[in-house]
This record gives sequence, structure tokens and C-alpha cells, in this order.
Amino acid sequence: MPKNLNTNKKYIVVVGMGFVGLTLGLTLAESGHNVIGLEQNEISLKKLQNGNPHFYEKNLKKLLQKNLRKKRIKFLRKFIELKKFDINYFIIAVGTPIDRNKKVHLKTIFKISKEIFSLIKKKTIVILRSTVKIGTTRKIEKIFKSKKNKVNFAFCPERTIEGDALNELKYLPQIIGCENRNVRKNVNDLFLSITKNCVNLNTYEQAEMVKLIDNSYRDSIFSFSNQIAKMGELMGIDINESLLKANYKYPRNTLPKAGLVGGPCLTKDPHILMESLKNKVKLPIIKESRLNNESIPKFTIRLMKNNVKKNFKNALICGLTFKGMPENDDVRNSLSLNVIQELKINYKNINIDTLDPYLKNNYLKQSIKQHYNNFNQIKKKYDLIIIANNNKYWKTIKFKNFNKRIVSKGLLYDYWNTFENIKKKNYIVYGSGNLIKKL
Repeated sequence: MPKNLNTNKKYIVVVGMGFVGLTLGLTLAESGHNVIGLEQNEISLKKLQNGNPHFYEKNLKKLLQKNLRKKRIKFLRKFIELKKFDINYFIIAVGTPIDRNKKVHLKTIFKISKEIFSLIKKKTIVILRSTVKIGTTRKIEKIFKSKKNKVNFAFCPERTIEGDALNELKYLPQIIGCENRNVRKNVNDLFLSITKNCVNLNTYEQAEMVKLIDNSYRDSIFSFSNQIAKMGELMGIDINESLLKANYKYPRNTLPKAGLVGGPCLTKDPHILMESLKNKVKLPIIKESRLNNESIPKFTIRLMKNNVKKNFKNALICGLTFKGMPENDDVRNSLSLNVIQELKINYKNINIDTLDPYLKNNYLKQSIKQHYNNFNQIKKKYDLIIIANNNKYWKTIKFKNFNKRIVSKGLLYDYWNTFENIKKKNYIVYGSGNLIKKL
């Protein structure tokens, strides 16, 4: 047991120090709470204990080191280490991935619940923050109630944008699903210590639905623009200009840019929502939206193969993380990886290099030849360069410098229309309709 942990204090235990748990734990610590972060991955745990986050977010390292120094947050690995502490809140923030069959993995949630069961006292409040299938919170509560008379539960989903969570936690309304008035008041008090607004719902299921609705809706509006982009590609019409002008001073339109839509939430939550209601109602809009977004790498690379009469040998993929803004180093469910996969399927023996300023290691190992963190490190030329996410770093490089790294009759393909005013034959933007023209 670490000697510098004061066991006379009351603690909030956050289980799972991933993107959700660590940002919340540090925000609570910064607000004056005593926080224990529980992390079972030994490598991640040691990094955190030494003041080094295991993922990137702006100001995260600074906040971690500050709160370690002030002894407002500590990190442990095992539940048994918590027995001597007075814990008033357990917040479960572990990931809930989906498997190959698009079924959500909840075994870890139930395993953690059993561990917490042996530690809770009469007034301990258990908050489930992980994204779950509708009805999961009630199932966990029933397990607890079968052995103890009183259990205090709430479901409070995470809704921050990855890369800016530390900022958004301070102003986004917190969703609180709680069925006990006194518990609800305490949970409100907890979250009002970090933000100004809480939104209360009377059942767990309502709150579980909010999280799944949010991301399914966002996925569907991105899919709409991607559907239009496909039309533009096949009809030879530049829909990027159409989308922009459709929004101009027209209050009923908020059409987003077309582009690659991936990541740990938008690729997962629609499937969880569909799984929750699979035998009750079909959700065709949500289902087709997700399938459409997932189809973009295959659609674009095969369109390129069929219409650009060039057998690409050397390619550079710019942006491996699932999004470029806000900056992050998360490659989970990134469609950039699907782009690489499609290139390998369609262009045999192609050599692929990658460039990402926030991904420090060669994440793909054997799948690529060389990984760069800085464009200036690149000295060779490519016959294909692809801009796969919307990182603002690409604009700082400028088109003319990208062009210097392209061979004669090579191609720069851009999923995000980074250089909006550039009209060059070798610069092809997704949704511009130029892939079907003779190049």
C-alpha cells in the first residue's frame, strides 16, 4: 500500500484510466476531490504513476503532474488495495468494445461490479459511465440488490469529444439517470463541482438511450453528406461546393463536410443501439448510415483503381488517427486503416508509408514500410499521397510542398478538401467527381 495515501479521507474511485476515466478523474481531482484511478494495465499504470499519460490530449500531462504533485490523485492496480479507504463513489469508466459480430462486450462491466460489491458500504454510490446496451444498469443493480438491501446506482454517460475532454467536462451538461431522489441529489452535487449544469432523467434506460442517440444521430448526418459525396463522385459533380452553398445563410441546413467517419464511438454506439432493440423494431436509418460510412474506403479506392489508369507502387497516407481535430493519437476504428487495407487489396506489392504528427510509433508494424512524425523527415517521392484525416497540420505543410513529394503524373487524393482553392489536375478531392474523369 503506498504510504502517502491518507486513509482518513473520502475518495472517489474511477475504474478504468482510458480516455473517459482519466480525463474525468483528473477533472474531479482538479476540483478538489481525492481521486484513486484504478488501472489494470501495468504499463499504463506505471506511466501514470510517473506523470506520463498513455495517450495524448492537450494539457493532459500538465494536469496529471500537477495533481500528482498535490496528492489529489493516485493510481492503483487491484481492487484489494482499496479495502482500507473510505470510498463514497465508484465510477465505472472501462471500455465496452464490440466484437466481429457487432455485439457489445459487457463481461468486464459485470466482473468489475462483482469486485465493487465486496467493497461498497451503505452510502457508497456506484456510477456507471461506460457506454452500454439499454437495460444494462438495471441488470447490474439487480445483481447487487439480490445480496444487499440498499444499493445506490446512477448511469451518467460520457459525451465529451476526444481530444478536448478536459475542456468540455467543465461546461457540458452532465446526464444523470437515477431512480432514487437522495442519490440523485448527491450525484448532482458531485458533477456540479466540475460543471454548471446537470440534466436529470428518472430511469436508467432513458439516460442509456441519450448516449446512444447522440452518436447515432451524428453518425447519420455524416452519412448523409457521404451519400451525397458518392453521388457526386459517380456523376462527375463537385458536391463540396454544393454542400457549402446549401448551408449558406439557410437556417434549416447544417450539413457537415463529407469524409472518413470512424473512431471508438461513432463506429460502436449505433450497433449497440441496434442490439438493444434487435427483436423489437428495425432501425434502417441508423443501420444504413453506419454501413454507408464504413463503405467509403472501399468505394473510393476501387473507384480510383477503375478510373485512374496507373498502378501505384509507392503511397504515403497522411493521418492514421481516426480524426485530426481536436488532436489525438487514437487509431481505434480509424478508417485510415481501412484505406491502407483497400490499397493493399487493389494494388499488389504497393509500398505504404505513413505520416502522423501525434502517433509516435509505427502502429501498423508489418503493414507499412516507414512511419514519419514530421513531413520534413520525408525525402523520397510518391506516386500516390492520401490525406485521410482533417488535421490542421496538413495546411501548414502547404500544397506546394506536398506537390514536391509527388512524382510526375502522381496523385494527391484528399478526403477532407484541405486545400479548398487549389485547382490542379493531380489534386483530387473526395466528392469532387474527378475520379471518374480521364486522368
